[in-house]
Amino acid sequence: MEHNRRVQDATGRTKGSIEFKFCNVSHVLAEAGHDYVEGYKPRSHVQESLRRSVLEAIGVPRTTSDSSWLPRSKKVGEQQVSSASRREPDRAEVSEEVLTPDLYDLLGDLWDRATGGTDVAARPDQAENQNWPSAMRPAGVAEACQWFDPERPHNGVPRLLFLVGGPGAGKSHATASVVVGLHQVTHHDDGLAHRVYRYSGSIADVLIINDATIGAAGNSVTPLAGEVDAVAALGSDRPVHLMACVNRGILVEEGTAIARAGHAARDSAGAAVLRWLEADSGTASGSDGGLLWWLQDRRDEGFVRSATLMEADRIRAYVAGVYVDECSLFEPRPSVHFEQYKVESATTYGVTRLNDRFQMDHRSIPAHDLFAQMSKRFSDMASGFAADPLLANLSSISNSALRANILTIARSAELTYGLRFTYRELWGLLARVLVGDAPQRMNREYLRSFIEDHQPDGIDPQRDFARWRTLAAFRTHQAIFTASTEAGREGAAHDPVLRMMRHADPVRDALPGNNPKDPYSGWVDPVNEALTSHHTETSPLEVLLQHDGSGLFEAAVGAFDEGLDKAYRVVMGLDDLPEKDRREAASWYGSYLMRLYAVAHGITAFRKEISVLLDAIFSAPSLPDRLAPGLHTLIRPQRSSRSSSDESFLPLYDSRAEPIRGSLDTPKLATTMDGLALATERVGGEQVILVLKRNGRDMGRIALDFPLVREALSCVDGFPGVTDLVESTAPRLERVRAVHLRSQTLAAANTEIRLVAGQGGNLVTVKG
Repeated sequence: MEHNRRVQDATGRTKGSIEFKFCNVSHVLAEAGHDYVEGYKPRSHVQESLRRSVLEAIGVPRTTSDSSWLPRSKKVGEQQVSSASRREPDRAEVSEEVLTPDLYDLLGDLWDRATGGTDVAARPDQAENQNWPSAMRPAGVAEACQWFDPERPHNGVPRLLFLVGGPGAGKSHATASVVVGLHQVTHHDDGLAHRVYRYSGSIADVLIINDATIGAAGNSVTPLAGEVDAVAALGSDRPVHLMACVNRGILVEEGTAIARAGHAARDSAGAAVLRWLEADSGTASGSDGGLLWWLQDRRDEGFVRSATLMEADRIRAYVAGVYVDECSLFEPRPSVHFEQYKVESATTYGVTRLNDRFQMDHRSIPAHDLFAQMSKRFSDMASGFAADPLLANLSSISNSALRANILTIARSAELTYGLRFTYRELWGLLARVLVGDAPQRMNREYLRSFIEDHQPDGIDPQRDFARWRTLAAFRTHQAIFTASTEAGREGAAHDPVLRMMRHADPVRDALPGNNPKDPYSGWVDPVNEALTSHHTETSPLEVLLQHDGSGLFEAAVGAFDEGLDKAYRVVMGLDDLPEKDRREAASWYGSYLMRLYAVAHGITAFRKEISVLLDAIFSAPSLPDRLAPGLHTLIRPQRSSRSSSDESFLPLYDSRAEPIRGSLDTPKLATTMDGLALATERVGGEQVILVLKRNGRDMGRIALDFPLVREALSCVDGFPGVTDLVESTAPRLERVRAVHLRSQTLAAANTEIRLVAGQGGNLVTVKG
């Protein structure tokens, strides 16, 4: 333990990371035929730089990249070592600390992992920290990696695999898994991530583009296209397979550069592949306009594609692309089947309605898989403190139903915010669930002492209640919404997880009602009744427990919550408690119980609006009955909601395309906005476009997203509604209305121009 601390001080690495490195050292020693470090069972996935250092330290020269130094027949990188050179330790030999790590150290390692600390990003030559489980990979990635496997027999044609998407989606982790067991040809000892890694297998070589955003040697403006060109030109008995991690910006950037270049640049293997990767579904078919390089046998399943790269009529490469951020990690993962050269079949990526998530098979959901594995990792741990919110959090994720409901809220946050969680954000959410807002409040080494210093002592009820509240900031249902501290709320602007999750805070939209299961109904009445009906002899928590018959709330309540409830009752029973403090305590505890109850049931803010948005996805091309009237009102509101006329007027010369409402003191020329037919078009797994038509003519398209749905549902009886999202919806609605002001629209038959003044409007002309 003392040696570990010294290494921490010298290197800045975490305790768990150092423990893992010691296990790597043991593995190298076992490979060389030596006894390994007592108490540290050998673990593979060793970095070459560490292997060389250990061997040099024990006097084994290592000056070449071959494996002749090994005392047995074995390929470099192979997972197992021979029984002659490795002995398995007895359980008694392994230190107790390695088998049962300290709860607070392990939680500290978690927030290092999730908040940008050590060992966050993966590299092909970097050992994987086996303290943490490997989550289920994004849809199509595992199957594509198996298809790409360099040790799989080939016919002399290279395979090209592109993982496309933003950072944090697990692309680098996937590449690291592909090269396990291969000999690394290029070595990087500077500890930095590099663009290119080269490996040699038994029957083929591999070129890894681990991060295409890193500049290539030679300052080429289209390095990725050039790398594809080089691989496609090498087809032979020993091909070079290429696997590249690419974000969409690179595709656009290089595609633009190629388009500006001459014909030779556009007619190349790299240019053809990049056009295919960047193209929308269903585009760029055939022989690409007579170019020499083109792709045939195209297969597009939305999140995964495959094709054959052709040079004229000659096969030069088999290509696959997986779009790692197309499918939500909170939805069932669609499966893919590759045949020898292409995608053979794939299940459809679909979304799940909120009220159907209770019956989901959570085993197929990547986020739930990670949370379930982490629950097992932290099982049977204890803290020794009477008031420990972290232990309560661990208890929460140990319950499968509570895990599922937490993830339902996170899925709702995705739909509300309009972005998807990557694995990086998912690890951040997991850290929030387990350690609360501790990473924003202190360094990891202070976690244990902070909880110890804030233990209630039973001397001063007000001070004890303040301590309970401080610790309560760590509780899952408070921390995931950054609810408890001003510093935490300010930090939400910089935390990608909180930026999304705060929109799902159920306190923002606590509607009256008593139906926690129905997303179209209110739910908060039981919490209000528990708070308003109690007196000093009655526990609000107990009242709420007695009311809730589902068992979900009971599973969410732990010893910490019971202790907090008792402290609340004690402080509220003080005769000399100032009324201001009494009201503030009741308000805070009411919000605490409200969030606890909501999270236990998977209730999110604006769940009605989210449900209607999901209804629109399922009902396309039709509009849900709940949504259609509000959208009509938003796009072309009547001049007077009380009028029997359906007329709607749009001024011709105003700076904004805002319909005329009410009486006008100054006359304006306006065109009539005739009735519009509204329909929807589903253009992706969960993206819906609202299509506006008049007399069969397309009058505009607009994304049907959460802000637009919320604005539409705020309309009542023909009166347009306004919410805090108006800045997002107003410009888009104006652009749609502005179609009526185009010259070709105004010149169309039966278009009326009127002079609108007061409550009326005189017809000026009719275009016919």
